[in-house]
Amino acid sequence: MKQQLGYISTQLHLGIGGSTAFMNYAIWESVAHFRAAFNHPEFKAWVASRGVVYES
Repeated sequence: MKQQLGYISTQLHLGIGGSTAFMNYAIWESVAHFRAAFNHPEFKAWVASRGVVYES
């Protein structure tokens, strides 16, 4: 994702109190940049290769 146009940064947060929950935040220049990145053929192929069901 870092190579996609409009990408600014990501942050990974771990829950407190011994939690195993993670939250991953991505910052984009605009909603249009976000949508373009997640609809990019390479991203969709990467997701599919991991058996993840993804629908945009």
